[in-house]
Amino acid sequence: MKKKLNNVKIYFLSTLTKSLLFFKNNKGVTVLLFIYFLVMISVIQWGIPNTEHPFTYHMDEWHQLSSIKAIVQHGSPNVPGAAHGPLFHFLLSGAYLVPFVLLGIINPFVVESPFSDLLMQTRIFEVLRFNTLLFGVASIILVAKIAKEHFNSHPLLAAVLFTITPIWLSLSNYFKYDIAFLFWIMLSLYFLFEFGKKKKYGYFLGAGITTGLSLAIKISALPLLVSLVVAFLLYRTPKQTFSNLFYGFGAVLITFLIVGIPDVFLGRGDYSEFFYSNLVSSPNSTANYIFGMSWWEFLLTNQMPTLFGHIFFSFFAASCIYFLAVIVINRKKMTISQRNNTLLLSTFILFLLSILTLKIYATGNRSLVLLPFFTIMTSYALSQVIRLFKHSKRILVFVLLVLAGSMQFVETLAWLQVKWSSDSRQTSSHWLQKNIEANAIIGIENIPIYQMLPDIVVKEYYGKEYDNKLHTNYRYQIVTATDKSLPKIIVITNKEETLYTIITEKKALLARLQREGYVRTAYFTPDWRLYSLFNNQMNFSIANIVPAPTVSIYSK
Repeated sequence: MKKKLNNVKIYFLSTLTKSLLFFKNNKGVTVLLFIYFLVMISVIQWGIPNTEHPFTYHMDEWHQLSSIKAIVQHGSPNVPGAAHGPLFHFLLSGAYLVPFVLLGIINPFVVESPFSDLLMQTRIFEVLRFNTLLFGVASIILVAKIAKEHFNSHPLLAAVLFTITPIWLSLSNYFKYDIAFLFWIMLSLYFLFEFGKKKKYGYFLGAGITTGLSLAIKISALPLLVSLVVAFLLYRTPKQTFSNLFYGFGAVLITFLIVGIPDVFLGRGDYSEFFYSNLVSSPNSTANYIFGMSWWEFLLTNQMPTLFGHIFFSFFAASCIYFLAVIVINRKKMTISQRNNTLLLSTFILFLLSILTLKIYATGNRSLVLLPFFTIMTSYALSQVIRLFKHSKRILVFVLLVLAGSMQFVETLAWLQVKWSSDSRQTSSHWLQKNIEANAIIGIENIPIYQMLPDIVVKEYYGKEYDNKLHTNYRYQIVTATDKSLPKIIVITNKEETLYTIITEKKALLARLQREGYVRTAYFTPDWRLYSLFNNQMNFSIANIVPAPTVSIYSK
């Protein structure tokens, strides 16, 4: 036992030393991490519960917190109101909260309902978002290490490409499993590349364990199982038999069963709704969209540039061709570099095909898994091309890259600008209180909590649900196109979605408002002044990486 403890101590000190050396030897990446940290802190309070509104603007965050509570209360997150799926991230997040509770920084036990101690809820979500930030920092370090150590690319180039993308900086600001999920996927890939470089079987087992952890967060990590097989075939030594591959899969299975789905064995986890909504109902609803092109063309030409930035995506498209050409040209030279390229490309294709099964829903946070592959391929291609030029001409190439990077950064800032500015839910809430007489009936769409309604509407509507005696400024009525009569004031959010959908309740309701002579008296949008230079409202809404609505107020 004493020997094992000493080994753990040595490993811990070794890891700490290597981490400190990384920061010392990669000062540019260290500065980037500091800037990333400051930017995320600047938007850490966006959309979390406060005295003006309960719930989070991004409702996935609310469901993720509910999952932690559900595990404590029911032993499973697969209950109504929580985020369905495997347990690991919620178990880890619950453990992460313990020190903050013990230190008296937060006290989740005083929050008995969405309206209990809203200031404490603010603090809890700040702490949880800081958890996401830690995984974000670790992910940037990982992508820099993979690019440098296994693809001979400049680590700062890879780190910058990875970080200054709309999808990364937008999702880094939420308490969701997406950023942590990407970290575990990248750590699994890092272990596989280390296995290929150092030929030590322990790295392959490490990849098996981290693959199991990835699956224990989201089932969409399944492509990693195939990557394990590919990596073993590419990198194994003559002494490593297929029984070693079997043990690696055993590590995946044991890890997944213990921290991923223990609720199944306790009879408390029902995954039927989880699989049905993700694999059946969502993809089937693609037929209700109108884009003037096929759904996959729309993803390729609209959503991917929206999520990753037009400059970066263009660079990736060219780099992907270069990357594939290098593999084909060197197909008979199975060097370690060629093997690494083959593993990276095959894993990328597997993840791409897996998310495309979701059709139009292969966007937003689901596309995040592609980011490390985009980054490593692009940084590899750029690094190789730069080396082709003589020193005098490299300066010109560097200047061009800086200009392209600046344009990419400005496009990414356009998404952050939406969070830095006043939200349409706030401005529309103030307008209602100023312009609508007290006790008026306001019509709202169903389900109110998911409509991204003005702050005062959400606060009063659900406040009344929890406390019948609560005094509110207004009365509220859920309206549909088939109601016998409608109130004089009606709030519609994201009316623009009717332009690219075929049949929706919103479209029917708006048609009725027009027939009955309703007039739009107020209209509120996110701050799109910078964003509109690069993109349109439809792509913003469908991407949903910043859930900020337009709010239309109709009166008769």
